Amino acid sequence: MLDDKYIADGREYKRVRLELELSQYEVASSIGISRYSLSNYECGKADMPLTVCMRLYRYYTRREKELIDSFESG
Repeated sequence: MLDDKYIADGREYKRVRLELELSQYEVASSIGISRYSLSNYECGKADMPLTVCMRLYRYYTRREKELIDSFESG
């Protein structure tokens, strides 16, 4: 059984966020957490719950696909 606590490397999520040129506020509000929480996860000051990790993955995957689609159609 998976525990809701999952130690993800927040630095990797930060790298992706910066590559996609997204603000902490934009990402945090889109996945339903505070900017402060996202900052703590990205800096390793707090453990990232598995549910947040999954929401970030889905959000970044969707944004990346939108970016690729815009390049292909433009």
